[in-house]
Amino acid sequence: MATGDMLEAGAKFGDYTVVKLLGKGGMGEVYLITDGNGMYALKLMSTKGMEPDKAHEWRKRFAREADAAMRIQHRNLVTVYDVGED
Repeated sequence: MATGDMLEAGAKFGDYTVVKLLGKGGMGEVYLITDGNGMYALKLMSTKGMEPDKAHEWRKRFAREADAAMRIQHRNLVTVYDVGED
């Protein structure tokens, strides 16, 4: 997912509601979100200002890493539930 604008607390993101921004870095933002049943972290990758071919490669890498992480379950690792692009 690519983003250029920060999400506001209370904003809807699919079935989720943004609670707050947890952190922001050079590659994107991480938000605390809820669906009413639990709290989750949402990581949004930013490709703003990247050359189009590099942005495409970063999106592919981001998705590959998330797909790989979804196959791993361990009590000491963050569980990845979903990956997508908007």
